[in-house]
Amino acid sequence: MEDVKILNGEIVLDYKWNPGQTIGKFLTNLKDGKELSAVRCPVTSKVYLPPQGWSPYANKKMTKFERIVGSPTLKTGTIVYEAPWNKPEGVEVPYMLAALSFVGADTELLHIVVASEEKLLALKPGDKLKPVWKEERIGTIRDIDHFVPENL
Repeated sequence: MEDVKILNGEIVLDYKWNPGQTIGKFLTNLKDGKELSAVRCPVTSKVYLPPQGWSPYANKKMTKFERIVGSPTLKTGTIVYEAPWNKPEGVEVPYMLAALSFVGADTELLHIVVASEEKLLALKPGDKLKPVWKEERIGTIRDIDHFVPENL
């Protein structure tokens, strides 16, 4: 067996990632206008949020953007009690990892819902939620910090 040497330290990598045209427009819209944008399939007319470049059913490029307005409703969710390694910064457990339904979209957006444990446990499918936007937006899905039950 050969000797194994372990070096303790930190590696910092500065890199840039090109999200592509479709996701890039989605992220830019979040940064600039506090709005969500989705894409419509030219064959099936399904609206995808978050947007994707190609229709999974029609194998066609999707370039027609749709503006999504209004607040979402809860489709389903699970309460997170133990913080994962990638816990969102500034969010404490418990919180809910949730699938959110928006009027006009045929798919759900995954995000987090923050409230007291009592309110999280009381949430049910169809309950209305509202976004809490970060003051300083940089063009990521976390420009929406989290969602809260509308009745808070």
